[in-house]
Amino acid sequence: MAATPGPARLTLELGLWAVAITVAFVAWPPWAALGAVVLVAAALVAGRLRARWLLQGATIG
Repeated sequence: MAATPGPARLTLELGLWAVAITVAFVAWPPWAALGAVVLVAAALVAGRLRARWLLQGATIG
């Protein structure tokens, strides 16, 4: 198993969040998709210290 550099890991995670929001708006009515946006925003706020750590070059794995 290869280690993943922090910035690459953060890029992958942000991409997954973007896909989650996009699919929510495609699959659900707008009012329900806004719930997904709120959850993603809360996750981003909660994970901001981890994101800073990953951007500093941490390696996962």
